[in-house]
Amino acid sequence: MQKAQSKSTERASKILAAFTPERPLLRPSDLSTLLEVHPTTVWRYLAALEEAHLVERDPRTGSYKLGLAILQLSSLVLRQMEVRQHSVEEMDTVRDELGLLVNLGLLMDADVIHVAHAFPVGWPRWNMDLGGAAVAQCTALGKVLLANLALDEAVARVESAGWRPYTRNSIRDAKSLREELRRVAEDGYAVDREERRLGTMCVAVPVRDPAGQVIAAMSVSSRDKSVVDIGIGKLVDVLQTVSRRVSIRMGAADGHISYF
Repeated sequence: MQKAQSKSTERASKILAAFTPERPLLRPSDLSTLLEVHPTTVWRYLAALEEAHLVERDPRTGSYKLGLAILQLSSLVLRQMEVRQHSVEEMDTVRDELGLLVNLGLLMDADVIHVAHAFPVGWPRWNMDLGGAAVAQCTALGKVLLANLALDEAVARVESAGWRPYTRNSIRDAKSLREELRRVAEDGYAVDREERRLGTMCVAVPVRDPAGQVIAAMSVSSRDKSVVDIGIGKLVDVLQTVSRRVSIRMGAADGHISYF
């Protein structure tokens, strides 16, 4: 009985995980093919998930999408995320001082998940949803978070997920990744030099928990030459000052906060 329940839970979770930004709508036949599960079984699981409002069916097309219960759950996750609670007002301060987009991210496998933004006037928000994922080694946030891991583990995570480069500047081999992560660990900050999106640069620093471990990263982003004009050194100073305050609120001892 327990084995059957475990298999049911696994199948339901795989159905939910099949929905991605690239595949927001899926037909039962799509899910059957993706998961290699019989169509009748897929229908049964979809019916149960729909009843729980975890998926919704479009009556016009028969396709499914994630339901409102997912949004409710994600809202609960964000409200309980201590590092986010301590960061959001500080991020507003950085945005107002620098006039740049400010981001907070956490590491999930080989991706960075955005859990907070502070938007400057005029920044387009349509592609900056909370919970959005980005390939870690292509972002300043992700580099900071990967640099906190053992090098072999960081490289293994990225290789397992695939390199998935965004631009011609994206890191796409183990040697380059190791060199970059060593540099981040030495400098205490990371820079995205148009590696996720051409025309956009980012600078990021770590945020630490009471044990001194890196649990998040905070960055500023610019779609123009502001990162160069303001200067990476100035941006790092501002970010490190704020991340130190957040880390102390998280319980980290002031005298033991280092940036790597």
